[in-house]
Amino acid sequence: AGAISPKVSIGDLVICSRAVRDEGTSYHYAKPSIFAFPDRSLNASLEKILQQQNEKYLRGGSWTTDAPYRETAIEIESLGKKGVLTVEMEASALFTVCRKLNLRGSALFMISDLVYGEQWSGFRIDSEKLEKLARTAQIIGQSRWG
Repeated sequence: AGAISPKVSIGDLVICSRAVRDEGTSYHYAKPSIFAFPDRSLNASLEKILQQQNEKYLRGGSWTTDAPYRETAIEIESLGKKGVLTVEMEASALFTVCRKLNLRGSALFMISDLVYGEQWSGFRIDSEKLEKLARTAQIIGQSRWG
């Protein structure tokens, strides 16, 4: 995910607490609303696993859009005031489809780039951060989810 807030840096882990529905897929599965929400018990399980691994993480909203590279400074500032930390392309659709199908969904992001500020940072995840993400994903995959 890209960071739209200076509260997060490249390589940070962010548990998505809600996702702004600015994409098309979710509207085929649910009535219009501003946010889609993950399963609370899965998010709690993610937090517990990360805490057990002494992994630092943040919790915050995300902006799901299906139009990459079209973010504007006005949108970023407005969403930042609502506690939105990241931008990505999947979370709100995932949460909405899961809810419609009576499944549980959650999202954990690693920050890959900085979208706020004067100029896009470009993707900056190095091999060490990717290895950390792979280890974290493996631990989560082997854990018993709430």
